[in-house]
Order: sequence, then structure tokens, then C-alpha cells
Amino acid sequence: MYSAELRDFNSAGVVAANQGIPLSKMDKNIYYVYEERIQVAKEQREECRKTIGNLVSKL
Repeated sequence: MYSAELRDFNSAGVVAANQGIPLSKMDKNIYYVYEERIQVAKEQREECRKTIGNLVSKL
């Protein structure tokens, strides 16, 4: 009841933090971080949003 399983957001989290883009606003598959091409799959973005939504609903 007082815990939640959180997965590592990997590239989605790196891009969101570096670009200052909320996961809810990420709509591309390719982003550039320090001149490195980072691919963030749509499925990964959706899974991240779902996980965060589940955590927020418990607050």
C-alpha cells in the first residue's frame, strides 16, 4: 500500500532531464543530448507516463 515499483526511465529520463521536457510532452523518437543521438521509443514513453501516473495516484 505504501510502496510502488518504479522502473529505470533510462533514455527517456535522461532526455527529459537534459532538455527540460516533461515526459507528457515528449512526442519525438529522436532527441540530441550533448550532440549524441538518443532514441526514445513511443512504448517506453508511454510506459514511463503510466508508471508516474500510478505513483501520483497513490499520493
